[in-house]
Amino acid sequence: MKRNDEYLLRRVGDIAVLVPTVALSGTSLVRLNPTATCIWHLLAEDLTLDELSRALALRLSLPISVVDCDVRHFVDAAITAGLVR
Repeated sequence: MKRNDEYLLRRVGDIAVLVPTVALSGTSLVRLNPTATCIWHLLAEDLTLDELSRALALRLSLPISVVDCDVRHFVDAAITAGLVR
């Protein structure tokens, strides 16, 4: 899976938000927490769910078992919202 390029990550102070680049029906800004922001950056590459969990664990210096649940939750929500393909 890979992030939807119709959304750009922008920072407003300390807050990270995804902004649609085109007028998409029913879309709005999406606020990301620090973990979700890191996942979004990793999704610049086409990764499987397992690859994404491994990459996040490596980046955060945490065991995969700790980040796997967060990754799965983000990906489920992102797919539903059309943020990833």
